[in-house]
Amino acid sequence: MKIKPGKTMLTAVTSYGSAFSLLATSLITIRLATHGLGKEEFGAWSFVFSTIGYFFLFDFGLSSSMARVFGEPMATRNSAEVGRWASMCFLVMAAQAVVMLVAGALLRDWVLGFSAVQGPLRAEMENLWDALLWIRVLSHPASVLPALLFAQNRVYVQNVIYAVSGWFSVAGFYVALEKWHWGLQSYAVLLGVSTGSTVLLWLISLLRGPVPLHFTLRRLPWDGFGKMMKFSSGVFAAQLSVQATGLTQNVIITSILGLDAAAIFAVTSRLPMFLGTFVFRPFAAFAPRWQEFYCNPETKDRWKGEFVTLLRFSNFFGAAAATGLLAANLSFVGWWTKPEYAAVPLVNIFLAVVLVTQVLVNCSGTVFQNYYKLGGYATAKVIGAVIEIGLGIVLAKAIGIAGIPLASAIPGALMVMYAFRSAGKLMGMRLFRTIVKDCFFWGPGFAMAAFACYEGFPVRLTGHPFQALFIAGGIGTALALPAIVMAGWLMWRLKKPA
Repeated sequence: MKIKPGKTMLTAVTSYGSAFSLLATSLITIRLATHGLGKEEFGAWSFVFSTIGYFFLFDFGLSSSMARVFGEPMATRNSAEVGRWASMCFLVMAAQAVVMLVAGALLRDWVLGFSAVQGPLRAEMENLWDALLWIRVLSHPASVLPALLFAQNRVYVQNVIYAVSGWFSVAGFYVALEKWHWGLQSYAVLLGVSTGSTVLLWLISLLRGPVPLHFTLRRLPWDGFGKMMKFSSGVFAAQLSVQATGLTQNVIITSILGLDAAAIFAVTSRLPMFLGTFVFRPFAAFAPRWQEFYCNPETKDRWKGEFVTLLRFSNFFGAAAATGLLAANLSFVGWWTKPEYAAVPLVNIFLAVVLVTQVLVNCSGTVFQNYYKLGGYATAKVIGAVIEIGLGIVLAKAIGIAGIPLASAIPGALMVMYAFRSAGKLMGMRLFRTIVKDCFFWGPGFAMAAFACYEGFPVRLTGHPFQALFIAGGIGTALALPAIVMAGWLMWRLKKPA
């Protein structure tokens, strides 16, 4: 299996650059926010940002499925057909944006009522809600632009854009928070600068791209609208399950445990979320290439070997990241922010399990999307979301914050079993068996790291988060070494000719 240098490898390299940039900008933002805002204000931002996301589920999966719809006309370089599809999608998303605006405005007070916040802080939350709603609504139709970049296998351009706009947004956030003293409204500046710069750079990159882009109102492919929405409905159901559970987590924590608990969970879970994205980057870099292969009858099966190797790599890479997370996350939170933002060890342990399961589930989704068979996958994700929300309510009342990631870990593990058995049948391979065999290899190190986290070894040995961070880093690296070695070997094998 020979991978030639080109767009795919450029996408992988820029993906890591974007991930490091995203991690750095997010950590800087958290540092500024936890020192410039009170814990209640930070929890209020987390609540508003999470709940307003519900209203952007009204796109019914279109923003995420458009890239697949553009696949066939883009593969044949039919710029006129691409332009007609893009124009139709733009009009549909503009109509969706109007629905989102009306729904968000009408239901604002009802949703914010779940936070039980009153007084001046409630007024700040309402103002932030309105600002974020308008920013998201105005930029929603522009979601067609990154879908076109994906279909052109130019995701590397997206990665550079995200990195650049991230630093613009941090600069805006710093000025608004530290210089203008806008408090909670500084987050509106952050999102506004990030969104505005991103959309502008998307447009510039497409206007200068290899396939001319021409928006038109003539001969729009409305006859294909039904097929597109049928496919996007499967994407929507899968996305709805992910977003609904993620958004509902904050509502559950805030309503049952309070804003302080919401702030603690938001900070403690931030690094695991970024690690999950970071681990998935190499795999995601190949998705446009695999779509190109599948859409071309002459190369329809060429992607399968690369897929299995990248899947195993992601499994080992995710395990290594989760093992390091178990050892170092709480020490890192205590050092980088404030010790009171570090959650109990059980939260960290369950977050590590969630990281591994989510990476694997995300990998499996590529198979169903290529084969245009999202029905069963989406149904399974919806069922898992219902279970997760129900468990979250019960476990949050029973064991506190730790109940939230535990409620995610249980259906996540079940979803891994279903997804890889089903994906394996489509591809004619035993994918689940491969995953299980690899898990036995990295499992012991992960278990020992979980024990070290539960007992609090690094902090107990030093009593200081900064010193504990170095000890924890050494412990995590040592325990993750088998997974790191296997991940490196798989990457070498991927580059080696078959």
